[in-house]
Amino acid sequence: MKKLIIFIVLCITTLLSAVAFGLDIPTYTVEEQHLKSHSIMSLQQRLDVPYGTSTEALVNVRKYDNRILPNTSNIFVRDSVAKKLGNINKKLAAKGFTLKLTSGHRQPSRQQSNWDNRLRRVREEWAARGLVEGVDYTEMELWAYCDVFNAMPEVAGHPTGGAVDLRIAYLADGRELDFTPPTTGLTTDLEAEIIATFSKHITPQQFANRMLLHDLMLEEGFAPFYGEWWHFMYGDREWAAFVGEPQAIYGTTSGDIDYEALAIDQIIDPTVYDDAPVVPEIIPVMTTEEQNLATHAIMSFEQRRSVGVGVSDEAMVSVLKYDPRIIAAQSENMIPYVGEIVPVRDTVARKLANINEKLVPMGYTLKVTYGYRHPEIQETYFNSTKERIREEWDAEGREYTEDELDRQTDVFVALPEIAGHPTGGCVDIRIANLADGTELDFAPPTDGLSTEEQEEIIGTFSKNITASQFANRMFLHDLMLEEGFAPFYGEWWHFMYGDREWAAFVGASSAIYAPVRLTADEIDDGTDDTDDTDDTDDTDDTDDTDDTDDTDDTGGSGGCEAGFAGLALAIAALSFLRKPRV
Repeated sequence: MKKLIIFIVLCITTLLSAVAFGLDIPTYTVEEQHLKSHSIMSLQQRLDVPYGTSTEALVNVRKYDNRILPNTSNIFVRDSVAKKLGNINKKLAAKGFTLKLTSGHRQPSRQQSNWDNRLRRVREEWAARGLVEGVDYTEMELWAYCDVFNAMPEVAGHPTGGAVDLRIAYLADGRELDFTPPTTGLTTDLEAEIIATFSKHITPQQFANRMLLHDLMLEEGFAPFYGEWWHFMYGDREWAAFVGEPQAIYGTTSGDIDYEALAIDQIIDPTVYDDAPVVPEIIPVMTTEEQNLATHAIMSFEQRRSVGVGVSDEAMVSVLKYDPRIIAAQSENMIPYVGEIVPVRDTVARKLANINEKLVPMGYTLKVTYGYRHPEIQETYFNSTKERIREEWDAEGREYTEDELDRQTDVFVALPEIAGHPTGGCVDIRIANLADGTELDFAPPTDGLSTEEQEEIIGTFSKNITASQFANRMFLHDLMLEEGFAPFYGEWWHFMYGDREWAAFVGASSAIYAPVRLTADEIDDGTDDTDDTDDTDDTDDTDDTDDTDDTDDTGGSGGCEAGFAGLALAIAALSFLRKPRV
């Protein structure tokens, strides 16, 4: 009788879910994708945008707020840009700060001179290496290389009057906030890494200061250049490419500008600001988790190993215990250890059930392709990879320590004592249609691609995926983060809770869970529960062997709408009537 009641409840719930009107998977604008992916527009992307035609006047950057500090007597920008900067400065001044401009409009002749000198030097360098233009490289390849160091005049932002270089200073004395460590004496590569907005070589306070400037500028419609934390643009070709506009607003000014004449002709707003003296508020430092999310951080070997080992003896349960509508696709290498149940920690199972409650009314469900991994499997993976690297290093005559060897092996396979899957806290996961189990489209096929190309595609913020695939990844990403999981940005499908990598990511001093050597009879599959949910260990008769391990690189077909009650009920019925598999 109990099973009949449960069956009826499950069918009604599934029917209501299937016909409910849920939210669609969110779509992202071009600008939102670029912001989330920290995109830097390529030369070709900027060239593809037509010139702007606006004849809007160049004005003094202080026109709309004379508290702005230029580093020279006069800096000029387009009128709309000056107005936007004035709006920002009014917010800052109320807190005791002000904008400090180091560059605005740049004379076209100067931009052209910089470009010509760079082209000449690179041509000479490449000729000295025996490279021949038209044979070893194209003109476009030459331009793209030089554009990294000096923007090509036709697409440069400063000569339009739409781009600015700026920072934030104290209103009282003009001292700049701390945005970056010194770069004197550093290699070009390291310097480039430090000045990039999301550098990993800056302090938490420097990062917080950069984010304060970044967010203020974006609120006023500027686009960021993530290669230089201080550079923002509005209305130029790079801005248009970043925000998805079909055409720029401004073009390069026709010829050089007579700055002295502009200064004489323009009268800066003489308003005297009599704001009461303000003690500058302390800019809050972002938490470790907030920084890692903003920078798309992947925890290093040292970061994971420095975290304390977990001590919790929390039960390992079937991933289906709290919601049998979740699809569980066990990996073949785990069947000898635990059968076809996909085990996870009890808290993880509860969190996944909470997420699924949001998905089911939309016609979707979670699909878990890996949960707990027996330590023996992790050790086998690690040791075989370690011996292969050892052989390569020995053949090279290289001297090394075991720690160095472990560190290099961990790049490919996690060191067993710090790996996440053996703790039961990690899951490899995607979203599928509730009706038939077909997965949403998360990635293009990677067959035939090089290792580097595959790694780029499976990275969460890959630039080689479609807008729909990106939206699906962000949909999954945000649902998992809302429940306290941490992402692994090297693999879009991998999320963790309670292991050492999760602890390092969120800033906890110790993990919750440690690796365990689990057997099938130690798993709570939920069959003895007395609540109104069916806790069988499987929910689907479909064959999921195509997505069962950590090397997944393909998604299924795209999304579906809610409203497939008949098939959903059939699946629910089959799930209920099947006996648990061990």
